[in-house]
Amino acid sequence: MAPKYTINFYIDEFINYIVLEKNLSTNTVDSYRIDVIQFCDFLYKFKSQDIYDINDFINIDIFDKYIEFIRNKLYKSSTLNRKLSSVKNYVNFIEEEKLISNNPLKFLKLPKSTRNIPKTINDHDINILLNRENTLSIREKTLIELIYATGIRASELINLKISDIQFNQNTIRVTGKGSKERIIPIHEEALELIKLYWDIEIESHNKIIKKSRNLFIREFLFVNKKSERLTRQGLWYILKIISKKLGIDPKSLSPHILRHTFATHLLFNGVPLRHLQEMLGHSSISTTQIYTHLSDSFIKDEYNKFSPRVNL
Repeated sequence: MAPKYTINFYIDEFINYIVLEKNLSTNTVDSYRIDVIQFCDFLYKFKSQDIYDINDFINIDIFDKYIEFIRNKLYKSSTLNRKLSSVKNYVNFIEEEKLISNNPLKFLKLPKSTRNIPKTINDHDINILLNRENTLSIREKTLIELIYATGIRASELINLKISDIQFNQNTIRVTGKGSKERIIPIHEEALELIKLYWDIEIESHNKIIKKSRNLFIREFLFVNKKSERLTRQGLWYILKIISKKLGIDPKSLSPHILRHTFATHLLFNGVPLRHLQEMLGHSSISTTQIYTHLSDSFIKDEYNKFSPRVNL
């Protein structure tokens, strides 16, 4: 007789597996966990008891019902495909662990996600962001300049330490997805701003230490009011404040949009795609190639503006 298990008993085992074996980013792992828990919660609707035979529930009929269930939630196609992929990987895992005798999802072909052309900040708003020096605080200016100068992700920014910035070499060391390190060049103007910001931050830090009489070392470049590492939510809040100060639509200002703008501007100015891939930390060149569509669009717009035949 086959042993009986709760299907969500193995969620933690599965998460440990993808952390250790797949070397995925924290954000990807969190998404996997949410997706698999959602699937398991759906399965519980078909059984009132807490313990049951997994083999009774992993079948194509259940999966068809689940697909219908999540499609009715009107997720974006990319989110829908990710959720289906998460569940398929989970079922593959419990098959490998010999917890099920049949895997109906093993040869299931998932649809490829359509890649939307990334949004970028227009030239007008970029000029406002970079040139309204008296409107923004030194912290806000440094944050904007750093993302636009390097194209780093939000998760990479909040984990950036002062020791990661190589002032003598004009580079920063970033730990990206899958704990992969990469070196990104950064221009002198951005470095000068970081130096000025850090001097002010250290002065403030020393005052806090003196007042609290609690010695602790400041490592992270950006922290919150409690001197703790800035969170992703905190970063989004700062960008919201910046957009309000400058009269920019908050929807057009995000870490990802700044990253996309960095990439497209480099591409427009002739940076080879392979070099751009390395700077952005993309594991595949196909991910970076999405920016060539933006480049094509830019060229077409410029043609329409300046071609003598078009403007007759």
